[in-house]
Amino acid sequence: MSEAKVFDARALVIDDEDATVIEITRPDGATTGISIELRSADSPLAMALIDQFTNKRMSRWQKRQGAGHPLTAQELRSEGIDALVACTKGWSGLGWGSEAEFPFTHDNCRTVYTDSIIIREQVDQAVKDRTGFTKA
Repeated sequence: MSEAKVFDARALVIDDEDATVIEITRPDGATTGISIELRSADSPLAMALIDQFTNKRMSRWQKRQGAGHPLTAQELRSEGIDALVACTKGWSGLGWGSEAEFPFTHDNCRTVYTDSIIIREQVDQAVKDRTGFTKA
């Protein structure tokens, strides 16, 4: 019997150190000079933060259900943005209303992702693409 080659499946585990950098483009494909460093939505840190958001949402939903207040589309969109914020490690080249670098903070990140659907969609695509985060 021939000896089968063994694949180290540990190479498919995504951790907090695994990151990718994306270059934000304009809708026409032109470069912007904005780079955003992302961790995978599957990384332990991102998953922990996303779990916190989900737990808060479930708690709100349970409290509101009895009062007849369903979750709104705006709340769901906000929670999706929170998940993207949890996946973002930093950026460079991003100004916001000026030529000065907009400092990376979670609040500033939330502002950018809320107000710029073009940036938000590119980030959302990147964090879902596992090929950018695996070692294999």
